[in-house]
Amino acid sequence: MKITNSRQIFIFFIIMAITIAFSVVAISDETQLKMSIDWHRAGASFSKGVVRELNGDYEEAIKFYKEAVKFDEKFLEASANLSRTHYKQGSRYFYKKDYTQAIENYTQAIENYTPALKRVPDKATYYLRRSEAYFEQKKYEEAIKDYEHAWELDSENATYYNEQGNAYFERKIYKEAIKDYSRALKRDPENATYYNKRGDAYYERKIYEEAIKDYSRALKRNPENATYYNNLGDAYFRQEKYPEATTNYERAVELKPENDVYYNNLGDAYFRQEKYPEATTNYERAVELKPEKAAYYHDLASAYFRLKEYQEAIKNCGWALELDPGNHGYYSDRGLAYYKQEKYQEAIKNYKRALELDPGNITYSQNIREASSKLREQQKGS
Repeated sequence: MKITNSRQIFIFFIIMAITIAFSVVAISDETQLKMSIDWHRAGASFSKGVVRELNGDYEEAIKFYKEAVKFDEKFLEASANLSRTHYKQGSRYFYKKDYTQAIENYTQAIENYTPALKRVPDKATYYLRRSEAYFEQKKYEEAIKDYEHAWELDSENATYYNEQGNAYFERKIYKEAIKDYSRALKRDPENATYYNKRGDAYYERKIYEEAIKDYSRALKRNPENATYYNNLGDAYFRQEKYPEATTNYERAVELKPENDVYYNNLGDAYFRQEKYPEATTNYERAVELKPEKAAYYHDLASAYFRLKEYQEAIKNCGWALELDPGNHGYYSDRGLAYYKQEKYQEAIKNYKRALELDPGNITYSQNIREASSKLREQQKGS
């Protein structure tokens, strides 16, 4: 159509404006319709997710919450629920000891975290739980990184510093562990566990005086804890303060009479004080409580040896060897007990077996020569 005058031009623009207006309305209506459909779909998926979450079906809940977020990216409630449900699923896997799946879900919880909604657990908690899963997998470096994230978000929470200290402890970085336990104690100065853990770190660094102080502080706050008494006994034992060690081991045994380690430690303390009957009594109790532990029979044999009850020493070395037949020390000590009984052939036999297991041991070679010499004298005399 050819436009020839101003009136036609005016009409033409009017028609174009109307056409464009109708087009915009059509487009707007279509967009609104799509948005309305997506909103309803998001709502439906969200509702299904809520039901599944309440029923404990976290896998299905996660699927529906994801759908809701896909339909409406600004649906903060769905994002929050998705984050929380991943956290719950992660915790479920954690308690099943499936730490890989736990880490995966805790990671999703962190990534979908929505701070705008107060009903969502604190993000620091998510980092803490993921760090615990890393810890169980012995991935201590990853655990430490998450502990750092946690206390950066909540710098006054003593738990995060304590847990980070535990990770450093497991990596044998005791100096850093002490720093973190000290930070935890600054925020929670009445926590007996933190004092005990810091004591452990000092103990591993051989700073026994500081370990004793911390174990004593732990006991002041929890005087019925057998572990703390045992640990305090260990620190005194390392300082060769055997009477003090004995006192604390005895208290540990009183509080927890079913613990084999405490009885064995008490036996060691008596042994170092040359109180061999008392040592024997406690070693026997340790053996009764844990008869599958070879070292306990050997300790008992050593006490009997000092009491000159050589046959009992031989018998207990034999039981130790049944449980640990590759231990050259047990053969050597049984050989020595036979030697004391003047059973030189049996002594030589055991010394030789000890030397076979530890070929470079000069003492065993000397023992063989001495027993052989005694055997020749014995044979000449007969």
